[in-house]
Amino acid sequence: MQDHTWHVYDGEDLVLDVSSRPGPIKSTAHRSPGTSPATSSFMSATSYDASHEDQFHTILVSSHTVDEFLAGVRAAGLTVK
Repeated sequence: MQDHTWHVYDGEDLVLDVSSRPGPIKSTAHRSPGTSPATSSFMSATSYDASHEDQFHTILVSSHTVDEFLAGVRAAGLTVK
């Protein structure tokens, strides 16, 4: 199975990269020493904008697939390319 990647924009600003490869969900926030980033069984992501992270977390928790997550991001008014 080939991994797919998507870029999420708020207007012209890149706010999140998403991959269909399961793995870490990388936040802009600093982690406590010795802690690992959150992970997902169906996607990985890297955030570039802290102001969207609560919204992304809420969408992620309610999603069961990367397609559901991306649909939630689109429903929140963001652009997925």
